[in-house]
Amino acid sequence: MFGRGGRRLWETHPWKWSLCMSTGKAVAADVIAQTVVERKTPAELDTRRMLVWASFGAVYGGTMCHGIYQVLFPRLFPAATAANVLRMNALDNFVNTPFIFFPTFYAIKEAILGGGGLDDAWAKYRAEVWEGCVASWYIWIPAHLLTFGVVPVYLRISFATVVSFFFY
Repeated sequence: MFGRGGRRLWETHPWKWSLCMSTGKAVAADVIAQTVVERKTPAELDTRRMLVWASFGAVYGGTMCHGIYQVLFPRLFPAATAANVLRMNALDNFVNTPFIFFPTFYAIKEAILGGGGLDDAWAKYRAEVWEGCVASWYIWIPAHLLTFGVVPVYLRISFATVVSFFFY
């Protein structure tokens, strides 16, 4: 899976790789948060919360981001010129983040944990989106200069997944 064989996997099956990487990272990060930060034993792990993160990793990180970063952006901006890198960065941070990332997260979280439906998800989104976006921009505006300017298209999700492991 690593070396030339791994590179072929990333290049020939980017969606499958993105899906596995994003879902696995989301679950691993939550397990670490629960066991290290919250000091829960394995028996105390909140599996419904892990399901939220697994679902979000699969739906958003593995699927939506694959479509945006590895399919749409290369078609709209085929060359990694400085202007195109800034365009992709702006679209991701000022369109994708507030209007796709956060609504997807709140809808999944409410569906699994809240039980209140889309109205509650919408209320939480409206109450928290600005603060969430600002916090996100501190990390993702500089990180996406690398994502869209240096990192090969087939590794964009892998790179973003590693960055997000330390951010979320």
